[in-house]
Amino acid sequence: MKLLDRVHALGNLFGLAEMAYIESDNDLNIITWNNGASKLFKYSEQEATSMTLDALVLISKTELLGCIKPEEVTKTVLDENGNKIWYDFFITPIINIKGEKLGISILVKDISKEIQINTDLKEFRKQLQQIYEFAPVGICKADMEGKFILANSELAWMLGYDSPDVFINKKKKNFYSIFADSKKADEFKNFLKEADEVNRFRCELNNKNGTPLWTVFYARIERDKDYRITGFNGFVIDISETIRAENALKDANETLMLLSVQDGLTKIPNRRKFDEFLANEWARHNRDKNELAVIICDIDFFKFYNDTYGHQEGDDCLIKVAKAIKDTVFRPADLAARYGGEEFSVVLPLTDAKGALKVAKNLNKCIENLKLEHKSSKVAKYVTLSVGTSSTIPNKDISFEDLLLRADEALYEAKKTGRNKAVYKPF
Repeated sequence: MKLLDRVHALGNLFGLAEMAYIESDNDLNIITWNNGASKLFKYSEQEATSMTLDALVLISKTELLGCIKPEEVTKTVLDENGNKIWYDFFITPIINIKGEKLGISILVKDISKEIQINTDLKEFRKQLQQIYEFAPVGICKADMEGKFILANSELAWMLGYDSPDVFINKKKKNFYSIFADSKKADEFKNFLKEADEVNRFRCELNNKNGTPLWTVFYARIERDKDYRITGFNGFVIDISETIRAENALKDANETLMLLSVQDGLTKIPNRRKFDEFLANEWARHNRDKNELAVIICDIDFFKFYNDTYGHQEGDDCLIKVAKAIKDTVFRPADLAARYGGEEFSVVLPLTDAKGALKVAKNLNKCIENLKLEHKSSKVAKYVTLSVGTSSTIPNKDISFEDLLLRADEALYEAKKTGRNKAVYKPF
């Protein structure tokens, strides 16, 4: 009874597993045929028992009769639609307690689905391998200590190596060692641990050839079935060309900005820069209740100079005068600018009347000391300046235009009273 129970249990298991179970005698006449066999071979038990085993299972009579120990055989057949079907046959002789062979028993399972899955999996792996090898971005896999597990050829090429093997050998390369800045490597690691992923992480890497290599990193933590961190997968994109373009654009913008506030001829600040600077200093001095001074100066008889020596010499004169003024107004907080034509202007923060007049007179002297010949001048044989200056403590009742007007009036007075002099005009 126990034996019968075990046989019954085995039969149920074969049925659940959708496996065919067949027995034959020594003449290969089928004597046992389960429901799994009916489903698999499409024969009823009555139909099958009128057949011989070799005709049914596609295994030769010689192989079946010669079976003296358990064997496994895989066979393929074509179904009615021409599709290939794979079967696994588990064959074993039936032996009684006397050691006599009574027949053959066979378990049969359709493994077509498993074969197809394995085939699809191999194809998928092949496609992944192609993507991995031919991807235009660096791909890598490493543990959290930085030991490389995988690296593709693109990553090796980006870093100046012929083969990714240099990364896989931990004695040669550690993932974190490819960062040009160790602080960036620590930042990358911390981001990864805190957020499980890193996106658009910009950093510079060490290129073997010394060429600057700017990249964007994408990485994500990988965990095992127990949710323990085993490492991370990463993608590296070379953005060196982008960085170079950004830097070139930045330099161009800075140059453009400089040109917008610099006089093209004399290379000192222009009228626009002067107006912006004076407006800012006026607001600051108004807030702090400090005195602010301005100077406006003009090259004496410059039209005659141009008429006598030509415009090229006139431009050279303006350049030399501008440099002399800039060198004389030497405090970092001061600003000397070309106001227009042959006029120059100066902003003197935190400067009272006495200081403003002193600087104005120094400008007269510095231009005289250039000893630039001016035989058409009516005041001297050299180029000279007329200088006007004024100062005040800004308040809400006046504006910086009022201060400029007062300095301009002082300049007019200097010209009217003989030129080549400095005049201070108070409010």
